[in-house]
Amino acid sequence: MSLRDGARLVVSLIAGLSACVLATITAGALPAPAVTHSGSNIRIVAYHRATAPRLAAMVFAVGREDQRRLDESRPEAASTSTVRITTTSLAKATVGVTYSATLEASGGTTPFRWRVVGAAGPPPGITFSPGGRLRGDPTASGDYQFTVQVTDSSTPSRHTAKASVTLPVYSPAPRTDHPANWSGYEFEGGPFTAVIGNFNVPSLRPSPGDTFTSEWVGIDGATNSSLIQAGVTEEYDAATKSILTGAWWEILPAASTPIPMTVNPGDECMVTIYQVSGATWSITLSDATTGHSFSTEKSYSGPGATEEWIVEAPMNERTGKEDTLGHFSPEVTFSNMRATGTVTAWAKDIMVQNGVRVSVPSTLGTYGFTVAYGSATPLSS
Repeated sequence: MSLRDGARLVVSLIAGLSACVLATITAGALPAPAVTHSGSNIRIVAYHRATAPRLAAMVFAVGREDQRRLDESRPEAASTSTVRITTTSLAKATVGVTYSATLEASGGTTPFRWRVVGAAGPPPGITFSPGGRLRGDPTASGDYQFTVQVTDSSTPSRHTAKASVTLPVYSPAPRTDHPANWSGYEFEGGPFTAVIGNFNVPSLRPSPGDTFTSEWVGIDGATNSSLIQAGVTEEYDAATKSILTGAWWEILPAASTPIPMTVNPGDECMVTIYQVSGATWSITLSDATTGHSFSTEKSYSGPGATEEWIVEAPMNERTGKEDTLGHFSPEVTFSNMRATGTVTAWAKDIMVQNGVRVSVPSTLGTYGFTVAYGSATPLSS
């Protein structure tokens, strides 16, 4: 049989051969072992390498229609279609917890190349690779919406697609602490360079002995020995059966400094503390009820590791122990809570004195929270 006759015979058997055999012949690399076609007496054997390219060319020329149908049935045919992004949602991430997710696309020709387009990007702490992978340790909560673009490898022109994706980042659930002198919320992370909070000034009920209650806003102190803060203190003097109320600011390790401003129970106050530059910080306490305000700039070098909104039983400077918390009324509501810095963890402080819960904060709401005297949890603000 001549080589041309052999080629015609191979073409006539294309429909009965597997796609794998046809693809191998077309590529010019004939299979090494002999292959027997079922149902015939014809055996196709490996051709000599010198004749294989010529045979392959003849097979392709004569059987191009069969080859076209075979090509259309292969997955590679999708390369001529438009690429599209198939990821429609992303699993939520948690602040401080390593996150990983990969965006997916279909159509087009792989490999794909990804990038973020526009001003918005992934959450801080999360990177986006050209392979479409989001990975990292998110540092701030929120719903982060951004636009991604995928480009395929089609030739002569490449296909692209864009889509908007949202990556929700949640803060971890708060832990609950039971200190003997604090009731409220503390947030960890930082560095925090500003903190703001409003609160109402309560009154104290009579008691057999002297009692004290303070409301303040500050930075540091929860996890270290540094602290910059300002607030208001109410003291019940059992001897005179009177209530003394005064505003103050404090930077540890120094004692608190009285603010020369009259503050009364029922007043609405606001504390603003922020870093001006370097070690220079501004402290402001204003009374919206009276219209009075006090500001000062002081040097502070703390790490800014925490921020707090607290009702406190102050430390007695003579004994070094916590004073007895005064029975305050009405409940203290902190609002307009704002800060500059990254939150990685937070705690709900329930004050316990002599084994008894004496002050409990509400659940943290959108705008703040409420602190009540006693063991019951108040409603959110």
